[in-house]
Amino acid sequence: AAAVNGGAAAPVAEGRTAILSHPLCREHFTCAPLHHGSADPPPENVNRLKVLLDYPNGVLRAGEFAECEFSDDAQRASLGDVVRVHDWAYVRNLQTKCAVLHDFCADGSTPEMGVPVGAQMPFAHLDGDTVISARTYEAALRAAGSVIEGVDRVMSGRNRNVFCAVRPPGHHAGMRGVVTNDNDDSGSHGFCLLNNVGIAAAYARHVYRGRVDKVAIVDFDVHHGNGTEEVVRNLVPTHEEYEMKTPMASVSMRTEKWKPWLNEEDPDKVLFVSSHGYGKKSEELEHVPGHWFYPGTNPNPKPGL
Repeated sequence: AAAVNGGAAAPVAEGRTAILSHPLCREHFTCAPLHHGSADPPPENVNRLKVLLDYPNGVLRAGEFAECEFSDDAQRASLGDVVRVHDWAYVRNLQTKCAVLHDFCADGSTPEMGVPVGAQMPFAHLDGDTVISARTYEAALRAAGSVIEGVDRVMSGRNRNVFCAVRPPGHHAGMRGVVTNDNDDSGSHGFCLLNNVGIAAAYARHVYRGRVDKVAIVDFDVHHGNGTEEVVRNLVPTHEEYEMKTPMASVSMRTEKWKPWLNEEDPDKVLFVSSHGYGKKSEELEHVPGHWFYPGTNPNPKPGL
């Protein structure tokens, strides 16, 4: 949500809702192609989009959404928009890891000569949860680009609001990907690669600086949007300290840390709210459904900005 500065907002075209996606979002593979009766897939897989968008039974193809405007040709998010939120080293690492993977088709064969999936390396793991494939980086850029297009559509008055059906997801992705907390000092990407909503919110404040005064991000997923929280906290200048030890000596290093979207007023112009489940992770309660929610953030995290 954005607060528009300076007069009335642009006229809304018929008050229609836009539903945006991109075909490449279906080519971010996290497991082998799914077939009836196959082993349980990871929670984040291409079926997430199929149940929304496929004809004729996709949820978003129901009559209630007949008046919506559908589009699946979003541009890639530009690197300038991505690194407003993420470190370039992290983005480059993701790009490089995807580039060395062997591509394959949705039917389980590679584009070249129908080589079976298992013949080459089609996947890589960023951690125990998060899998990437050859087109994952491009899919992530299109996912973020779809949300950016949503900002442009609303700001131009073309659409009243926008729903983006995209993957890979993003709200666990911080400045350098993984975000840790007091209950997990190693962290995980949580299936997320680029923080789509953070990139788009930063884009809105930066590109529409004369019109968008304030931005609010409301995250109502059952899991804490810890990546988005970190992205918003990086609007406040701070520093990081590192210690490197050797058998002979130890060295402390301090680096400045700041990721502004526009200027020093950002912290007063951006609100992030996450409504999520929590619970202490313990072996005694592992059999109790819903006793613990990833990423395990405490019920009372640090106060907001």
